[in-house]
Amino acid sequence: IQRDIFIHKRGSNHFFKPEKRQRSTRKTFLLLDMRLQKTRLLWAICIVWMIWFLSFYPKYFNHKISLKIDTNFALHCMNISQLMKKESISLDYNEKIEIKDEPMTKKLEAQKFRLIKKFLDHQGTGHAFGNIYEVPDVLVQKEECTLENIRCQLKNIKVNTLMEHPQFSAFQDKYGGRFPKWQPFINQSFNSCVVVPSSGSLRNSRLGPFIDEHEAVMRFNHAPVAGYENDVGSFTTIRLINSLRLALIKDIDRLKLGGEKYFLYFDVPLYNQSQSQWLSNPRWSSMWKNYFALRNNYSNEEHHFLNSDFVWEQWRVMKKFAEQDLPKRVATSGFIGLIYMMHICNYVDMVEYIPSFRETDYCYYFDSLRNEGCTFGDHHPRAIEKLLALDMNIAEDKHVFQTGYIRIPGFHQDKC
Repeated sequence: IQRDIFIHKRGSNHFFKPEKRQRSTRKTFLLLDMRLQKTRLLWAICIVWMIWFLSFYPKYFNHKISLKIDTNFALHCMNISQLMKKESISLDYNEKIEIKDEPMTKKLEAQKFRLIKKFLDHQGTGHAFGNIYEVPDVLVQKEECTLENIRCQLKNIKVNTLMEHPQFSAFQDKYGGRFPKWQPFINQSFNSCVVVPSSGSLRNSRLGPFIDEHEAVMRFNHAPVAGYENDVGSFTTIRLINSLRLALIKDIDRLKLGGEKYFLYFDVPLYNQSQSQWLSNPRWSSMWKNYFALRNNYSNEEHHFLNSDFVWEQWRVMKKFAEQDLPKRVATSGFIGLIYMMHICNYVDMVEYIPSFRETDYCYYFDSLRNEGCTFGDHHPRAIEKLLALDMNIAEDKHVFQTGYIRIPGFHQDKC
């Protein structure tokens, strides 16, 4: 019995040993297969994550940049290579900021950099529109590009309007009218002013109540108020009108759209045209006729005409500081109005002049015309003037790019 048991045990060890090996091998294969499946799953997760990350990479990258601009070196004096070298970044400015998870501060930084680069890219776009004002290749001495210097240069531009004078007698008799006997706002100033361009970004902006909080409001040309009060406010103090709109208008009711008290007109003469040549030979033949008719027929309002030097002096100042050669055309009505208001206001807000998150290709809030050039370029030096405005701005980024306004101190604060 002991022998049989011994043989059985030996047999058991002998016969059952291969089965144990088979179980062990099967278990090993199962473990290897599970590990392989886990590895495949991890690789699949990694690949999916990388595809997702790369699809959002430009926006993600844009949110990680930070803006550190030296206050003694103005943006409008930069070119693209300087900006990229300064920050060691690369921007895709066609990407709009849409990532909702990112903190708002990062969105604001990204929007600011995107716009700066886009403005710098568009600085020279106006050259394609020719030289209709016969501007020579003007050589101006470049100035030290600091914010203090540019503000002083703009402040020193003489702001005056045409007034009744014996030298204009024959000219005035020709049109049966007279220039005003006084300059507007000589003994009057405002604490808070707002300039309301006709920007398409004002659509659905709900900035009307904010605009109405100001003492004085400037609007342009034929931009309407009625029906748009929620977005653009409800009253107007000054309406700035270019000579083309003046030449076409025959009834002030077409322009008196917000209870205006003051109408301010301007024209762009040929670059080297003298005042007498400009008066006798304007670009638009009906300009002076309409101006004096409006003065005679609507005496309850004040009608003033800016001296022709004002617009070209602005252009010469911009040329002194611009990194690239300026288009041979004057600034937009918006920038002309901004500089004018800086002379009579403690501070000036300007809504949707620098595009906020509402940025659109609509040219006007009251029209269906669409063209990105209305914001960034075309035949005015828009890019350089908007960089100048951004340089002078003291409002926080959240107000500029989220609320939709810049704030610029008036010239009375500059000691120069």
